[in-house]
Amino acid sequence: MPLITISWLDDEETVMLINAERGWTWNEMFVTAQRANELVAARPHVVDSIYNFNHTTAPFNTSLLSQMNALTRQVPPNAGKVYIVDSLSFGIKMVEIFTRISRSWADRLMICSGMEQALEDVRQRRAAHK
Repeated sequence: MPLITISWLDDEETVMLINAERGWTWNEMFVTAQRANELVAARPHVVDSIYNFNHTTAPFNTSLLSQMNALTRQVPPNAGKVYIVDSLSFGIKMVEIFTRISRSWADRLMICSGMEQALEDVRQRRAAHK
């Protein structure tokens, strides 16, 4: 059974959930991210993504910042906002540092303490664009 899964949160396929479970590896994350990017690129509209890390921590066998940088280079043009759901302060700090270093991601990446916060931001952004 894969430790990182992809699913759609709505019938219109505008919000993708990438859910990670304890024990995932960076190799599995890169494979999953590539598949997620293919799914996003195949859609004719903007797709927001929620990466749920609430039940796990990132593997520490490599630099988290360099892994995040590598992942963000693969994103298709119709990728919307990326939500990182992580209640651990280490993960939150790493994403904050990453968005300072990579300014192009500052407005497209949001750290959330729970799924509810991410989904509420999606709802508010969608309502504002209608």
